[in-house]
Amino acid sequence: MIKKPQLHIEKYESPVGTLLIGASDSSLVLCLWEEVKIPIAITRNFEIVSESSEITRETCRQLDEYFHGNRKTFDIPISLIGTEFQKAVWRELTRISFGSIISYKEIATRIGRPEAVRAVGRAIGANPVVIVIPCHRVCSANKTLTGYSGGLSAKATLLRHENGGDISR
Repeated sequence: MIKKPQLHIEKYESPVGTLLIGASDSSLVLCLWEEVKIPIAITRNFEIVSESSEITRETCRQLDEYFHGNRKTFDIPISLIGTEFQKAVWRELTRISFGSIISYKEIATRIGRPEAVRAVGRAIGANPVVIVIPCHRVCSANKTLTGYSGGLSAKATLLRHENGGDISR
């Protein structure tokens, strides 16, 4: 039997909830709210181990900087595990500027699939690397906040934080 690579899991207590940080030996694979089930595409490909790694510790350090207002982008190597369509959506999310919001339709248009707004929404909902891949910066066409795996309160708090608001721990 072929041995699966290990996915090192570490918990991170953020001001808006607990995150599970998961990394292979070389890259971040997972940054999900603790209550969200780890996608089967990830559990199928990795042996989950409850121990930190260099990548999980670096992710936690960069998240600390983000939450303290000292970081606007992340420079952690990431391995995206999903369909090609999902990966295209997730890569586009990384191009949204800190503190900005755009619509699902804008994302669909940017990836060359303007008719795929609902599919874009599903791909965003399946983002396995929240905050680092900023799906919280996407809203409805009329700029109202819509679904977020961490809850709308967390989404609103993250956006407020990125626009100079307090995010007390």
